[in-house]
Formats: sequence, C-alpha cells, structure tokens
Amino acid sequence: VDLPAGLSLGVAYAAEEQRSWTGLTTRWEMFGPGFLVSPDHPLVRAAVGAVRSATGTEPAARPWAFATDGRHTCGEHGIPTLGYAPGDESQAHTNTERLELAGARRAYDAYPALVNALFDALAP
Repeated sequence: VDLPAGLSLGVAYAAEEQRSWTGLTTRWEMFGPGFLVSPDHPLVRAAVGAVRSATGTEPAARPWAFATDGRHTCGEHGIPTLGYAPGDESQAHTNTERLELAGARRAYDAYPALVNALFDALAP
C-alpha cells in the first residue's frame, strides 16, 4: 500500500484486559482461529444418527453462523467440537434471542442419546 508521506499503517487484533476479583489482570487478544468438522467425521455421523433416532427428524450437519468457544477446543487444540441446540440461529447471542418451549423439549430429550452416541463413537 502506498501511503502519503508521514503516514504509516499498522494492523493488530483487538485486545481486552480483564481484572479478576483477586486483582490479577490479564490482557488477551480477541482472536480465535476458525474451525470446521467434516460432516463425514465419525462423531458428526454418530451425532446425526442419535438426534435423528431421538427426534424423528434429520438434523442439518453444517457450520453454525455465529461464534462459539469451539475456536478454543477445536481451533486451537484440535478437539472435534460439535453443536446441537434449539432456537433460531439468527438470534443466537443477541438481545432478541428467544427459545420456543417445544424446541427446547425436543433438544433436551435428545441430549442423553446424543451423549451416549458420542461416547460410543469415541470408545476404542
């Protein structure tokens, strides 16, 4: 980039400083790597099968369009990270987020089967 004389350009991640109740102060960059788990991954296949069996509907195995802490677990540490939750994704983590009780019940009822299927898929 050609800049006018006397001007410079710098790029940096946004950063935040947090102070705990003990006085410990930590500054960290507000960046997390993206991550994607393939729909063909054994854990994804197990999760889809469990949710299908528990709910009678085919769940969509696709990326979520909002941020999650998976950037740490999967993006930084390589731990396959999946999400399954009720609600309208376009409202997730906003001040308009709402949850339909019937959708919450379906997800709640599917969680035991989902946990068992993932455990079984991880077993040697």
